[in-house]
Formats: sequence, structure tokens, C-alpha cells
Amino acid sequence: MKFNRAGRDSSLCGTQKDLRRKLALRLSVSQSFISQVEKQSKALPMQVAWAACREFNLPEAFFIVPPDLSEVGVTTFRKSSRASAHDENQVKALFDEAARLFRMASISSGYRYVELSEHALADEEEAAGEVRRSLGIGAGDPIPNATRLIERIGAGVIHALSPLETAARDHDGMSRPNLANDRPLVATVGTQPPAVSRMTLMHELGHLIYDSSS
Repeated sequence: MKFNRAGRDSSLCGTQKDLRRKLALRLSVSQSFISQVEKQSKALPMQVAWAACREFNLPEAFFIVPPDLSEVGVTTFRKSSRASAHDENQVKALFDEAARLFRMASISSGYRYVELSEHALADEEEAAGEVRRSLGIGAGDPIPNATRLIERIGAGVIHALSPLETAARDHDGMSRPNLANDRPLVATVGTQPPAVSRMTLMHELGHLIYDSSS
């Protein structure tokens, strides 16, 4: 069977348009307004948020999320050159929520926080050795699990962040390094073979080490 990428993308686009149309009808707003809010080019007015709360039986707190340290910093991607701005915005939104929830869970559980500045050595081999030493892993010993290694450092890891096929196809991994956030998250965007996932996670760990310290 031949994979029809254009047809699959067209079907996904049609589904999103239909969802926007239905949501606009239920909230008595225009489809273009829904699209602008989705793209963050227009703020969501509180009266529309309250209408959504009534329509979908949601608490007001659903739309009131205070600023969080997990949002600070530049999002780094490992992605292909064909990645679209639309998919990137959706992946960022998913990452925002995942990073916020991980930070909350990490703090409330008393999990360890990240200290990576001491690993940011000029020589990458020395930096890798310092990470190994801090975790009690010998210089010649294999790393059995990249996910667990990053978690032991104190960062969170989430696999297959995005359910969107186009986003998962064109984005491999992401993180948001910043010294102010001592409980960061790294993510693979879609389902990946183990070797690719391992490389992606180590790539994002490198961003946390070096870009947080710049």
C-alpha cells in the first residue's frame, strides 16, 4: 500500500477545521477568532473563557495558569528543515504544559533538583566524564538507560510528546534550558527507535548543560 502523505495531511487539516467550526458555534465566536487564539496572536477574553466553562462544565482555574519558571528560556529543537510553524507552535504548547506539570510534581514530591553548571566544561569529553562521575558510572561502563540517567540528574523525561503525526515526523526532541529552572524537562516528540531516542535525549541533555550556562 502506498502511503499518501498529502492525503493524510489534508485529512488532519480538515479535522482541525471542523473542530474549530464546532467550537466557534458553541462559544458564539468566529472561526477566525478561534484560530487567532490558538496561534496566540489574540488573547482569550475572560468572558469567552467563562462561556467555555459553562458550556463544557469546566472550573475557571482551567483557564487561569500563573506564570511558571518552566516557561522561561528559549525552546531548543532537534527537528528537520521541513518542520512547519503550525506544528512547532502546537509542539511548544504541549511542551509548556508538560514542563509545568513536571515542575509541580517534582517540587511537591521533594525530588532532587538539577545542578548542571559544574558539568559545562569546554571539552565535551571531559563534560561527559564529569556527568558519569557525578552518577557513579565508570569511564568505560555502558549507560544502560538514557532516560534513567537524565532522571537521576533531576530532569524530567517524556517520550512521544505529540500525538500529531506531522509534528512527530518533523520534530525529534526538545528542551528549554535556563539556569532559573532547576527542574527542567526534555522530550522526544514522536515514537522513535531506541537508538534514535537515546541519541535525541543525550542531545537535549547537552542543551541543558551548555545552553543553561551561557
